[in-house]
Amino acid sequence: MLLRAKKRKEAKDNIIKLTIANQSLQKHAYLTDVLLKNITKCLPQFVFWKDVDSVYMGCNDNYAHFIGLESSIDIVGKTDYDIDWLECGHTADFFQSGDKDVLAGHPIYNQEEVLSLPNGNKIHTQLSKLPIKGQDGEILGVIGCFTDITELKRKEKEAVKARKEAQIANASRMNFISNMSHDLRTPLTGMLGMAKIISENSLDEKIVKASRYLIESGNILLNILNEIIEINQIESGHLPLKFSEIRIRDIIDEVVSLFKPTIYQKPVSLNICFDPRIPRCLIGDQHRVQRVLLNLISNAIKFTNQGAIHITVDVAKFEENSLTIRLVVADTGIGIDKKDHASIFTQFNRLTSSSSGAYPGSGLGLSIVERFIKDMRGSINLESEILKGSSFICLIPFETLDKNKSNGPADFLFEKEHVSLCPEIQHIDSESLLYDSVLKNKPSKETTLSFEGSTVLLVEDNLIAQLAAKHELEKLHCKVDLAVDGKDAIFKAQKNNYDLIFMDVGLPDMTGFDAIQVIGAWESAIKCDYTPIVILTADASVQKKV
Repeated sequence: MLLRAKKRKEAKDNIIKLTIANQSLQKHAYLTDVLLKNITKCLPQFVFWKDVDSVYMGCNDNYAHFIGLESSIDIVGKTDYDIDWLECGHTADFFQSGDKDVLAGHPIYNQEEVLSLPNGNKIHTQLSKLPIKGQDGEILGVIGCFTDITELKRKEKEAVKARKEAQIANASRMNFISNMSHDLRTPLTGMLGMAKIISENSLDEKIVKASRYLIESGNILLNILNEIIEINQIESGHLPLKFSEIRIRDIIDEVVSLFKPTIYQKPVSLNICFDPRIPRCLIGDQHRVQRVLLNLISNAIKFTNQGAIHITVDVAKFEENSLTIRLVVADTGIGIDKKDHASIFTQFNRLTSSSSGAYPGSGLGLSIVERFIKDMRGSINLESEILKGSSFICLIPFETLDKNKSNGPADFLFEKEHVSLCPEIQHIDSESLLYDSVLKNKPSKETTLSFEGSTVLLVEDNLIAQLAAKHELEKLHCKVDLAVDGKDAIFKAQKNNYDLIFMDVGLPDMTGFDAIQVIGAWESAIKCDYTPIVILTADASVQKKV
């Protein structure tokens, strides 16, 4: 009896345990089902799942409403054949074919499709469809999820359209600036040429003085115009990096010599310190180095009414095949407030109002400097205080010359000329031989060019520019013939043996390039020496090589 009672109790306990376990499983299944429904319900995507026969086992409310059903429960037991897909769009056969590919081991990830809906609308979707697997790896069905990206596609299309419109507008802007550069610089340079002729030939001191003021004002306008054109070239990608052998010392001498007249007129001394460890020849972008020096020295002179300007060039770092040069242009001028340091390199930013008339400019010089230095993988920093002057510190990397490709040992000599042996910055004054060498920039015998007795053809249709150029050439004792169009230029080039031709690009009947090609073809046909031709243009966008 006791044994039977014990067995009955154990059986009863097992039944209770099984019942509890079953209830637990049911509760777990219920919670899982509720959780799954809540999760899918909260998702912004459209989610559905099917068995291996492509029969719907469920979906979220988004998908149910998407295909025209009131509730997600209504889809259970249906197939795609029960849904009114449009004949002109995707069909039930298409969807079930996709299910079979997924079940065969070819899942879909983020595939974009245009889906035609039962209501006639079309939407862009991004679809992922994967197999549902049990714990043993058995494939139980397919789960799909897609996102409506119609709005995103619409915005992308608008962005593409806006980008094309911006490109067209930018091209129009560049063409406008290019045309204006020609239409403005041609009469401006002609005006400067005429003013120079008046200054050199007039005996009236007042007229000479007035013409010099005219030249000074014209040069300011020309410089502003050139900066606007240059920033346009930079933004349009028309100024690619061009690396070649350069001599830093020579570039400094050339740039400083340009400011000789301005330095003469101010109680300002110029000081240069050049590191003798810098090789004579380096590999760099000559145009960018020149422009950086030109703009920084120009600003230093402009904003320094008395005191000194210091130009320091030394080696910041040596590496195996390169070195970094530290270029510092410091002055004792008006200085820059610390609150303006962050905006000093911003395009068109000026710290002094144009209405004040004190310091004319476009506000582009320093932005060009920063851009060019960044192009050369360098950096620029400013140290300045009001009434204490400014220091612009540039770090610019250069490649050293490959000895195997050099012209000889002289390329690797270090600069020693014009450099003081003491560590102090060398002072340059009116009695200094260095002043004559650097500021007056007297050409050596090797660099002096003689045009005396040369016959020159000047091809220029603008009368003022023609007269100005003719005047300058005659000062060099050249014999000058004139042509006003391409046809006349070709005729005279074939008739006369010129030593040099100056060819304007914009001629009335053809471009200067067309005329050059005709002249070159004729010279080639008769097997004579080619005449050197110099292109003349006020169009800054011209980059063509003949």
